[in-house]
Amino acid sequence: QLRGTAARGVVEYDPDTTTVEARFAVAPGVEHAGRGKVGEVYTMGVSMKTNDAGKGGGSFGYWALCARCINLTTITHGEDVLNWRHNGGDAYADAIRHNLIQGLRRFDAVADAYLEDFGVLHQAKVADVPVKLVRGKPVARGVRYENTEEAIRALAPSKAAAAAALDTFALGLEEDRGTWGSVVDAFSRAPQVPDAAPTWWREVEELSGLLVPVVAGYAR
Repeated sequence: QLRGTAARGVVEYDPDTTTVEARFAVAPGVEHAGRGKVGEVYTMGVSMKTNDAGKGGGSFGYWALCARCINLTTITHGEDVLNWRHNGGDAYADAIRHNLIQGLRRFDAVADAYLEDFGVLHQAKVADVPVKLVRGKPVARGVRYENTEEAIRALAPSKAAAAAALDTFALGLEEDRGTWGSVVDAFSRAPQVPDAAPTWWREVEELSGLLVPVVAGYAR
């Protein structure tokens, strides 16, 4: 653990290939356990890999873990922002060191923008962002809805899914705040409604995750 922070890391070294791989994560505390929703990012971090082989190289990038279903099965999003190739000398060592430092500094801005989607989502009123389905995928254009119920009934993959999503409000599992965040929360929680016996859970999981960047991108 990095002193004074919530960041934790793992550094692995393989003496056979001289490969060093480091991965650092900044994650919410255990108080968030069990409250995750589909589409939420709950861990973000940086990673670096390098080795001393003559034809070896290295990379540095950002990554995030995103909940993709109701039991918090995850998917990893990652992107390298820096790559280099060893040439047997140290002529580029200072440049690599400088680029690594800059990459670490930029991570704050990247993380803030990524996580901001969820704040935007819970501030965006349903009536302010048009959303319709095109080939089963949400896009931010076309149709505006008066309230969460209208949006849920229009976007749900079936009447049963819509009924279960609306039941999350009636049963107090989620709060109807009139925002797109409430719509996503309702869809995410719908498969957990008692006696729902959903056959549509995969569809609402995917819909919940896809709505986040679509709505946030338009609202921002």
